[in-house]
Amino acid sequence: MPVGTNAQRLATLAAFKGRRDDLGTTHHDAGTMRMGDNIADSVTNDFGLIHDTTNALKPRTASERFFGPGNPAWKPVISGFEIQIDDNARGDSSKDFYGISPEPDGKFKNRTGAIYKIPAGDRVWHLNFHEPALQTYNPGPALVPGVWFEYEIGVQADDYRVFLTNLQSGQRTPTTSFQNTDPDRGRTPGCVGIQAYSGSTVARRHIRIKTA
Repeated sequence: MPVGTNAQRLATLAAFKGRRDDLGTTHHDAGTMRMGDNIADSVTNDFGLIHDTTNALKPRTASERFFGPGNPAWKPVISGFEIQIDDNARGDSSKDFYGISPEPDGKFKNRTGAIYKIPAGDRVWHLNFHEPALQTYNPGPALVPGVWFEYEIGVQADDYRVFLTNLQSGQRTPTTSFQNTDPDRGRTPGCVGIQAYSGSTVARRHIRIKTA
């Protein structure tokens, strides 16, 4: 935008009236804290850690100008699979379930230990059939606040297996197995992402990647 552009022209070019949020409130209108490997032309690395600053992590939205395929922070979500942590199996309010909107809670494919949104044989009661069981899901031990649990996620070629262990009781359960047939997901090179939602308190430790 040219230097000296007057306020009326700016208002026309950036008409934020009627939008969910106003100019400068949640959008980084002048740009973002760019992700990259080169300290000369980026602020953070691909994990959001600020260059040359020990243990300084940028706020999520500071480098996520938008959500979509062009956003590197969302690459693991778009190109891979998500292992869910939610014993309530809350439905997605932006999706429907065979005509029921929003998507109801309680579906296996949305529950702790499942590969998120991969059909797991959930019953479609109002239409009297089951979704295909593309993953073989088995509920694991119930999550307990203040107790550590261990996720073990095994991937061998296109075969995925997930185990959930209550480290206090020692109960270990294979929660799902899945064979990926999507040519565009789960391919190398890939990323590992850690995700959390506002209002949800989750602690993580001892994250390790082991090759066979």
